Amino acid sequence: MFYMTEVYLKKNNEGRFDCYNALTDEYESTLTCGNPFMIIDDDADEEVPGRIEYHNTNGYHCVGIDDTVVYLANGIKGYI
Repeated sequence: MFYMTEVYLKKNNEGRFDCYNALTDEYESTLTCGNPFMIIDDDADEEVPGRIEYHNTNGYHCVGIDDTVVYLANGIKGYI
């Protein structure tokens, strides 16, 4: 069985985004290109699975399976 962990993001000193467990506030992992990530969109009340990518100008973002692009920022919630 596969379990997903709900996390929130914090930008680290290297410009990458660290994932912190939403329940315990403990560090879980650091996102890098190719990592799967499921964005929690509170406004639309949905979850959008996708992958982390990097652009030299715009930085780290998540490209959803529906081709939506969400640029990563502190506090974004999702599942890893």
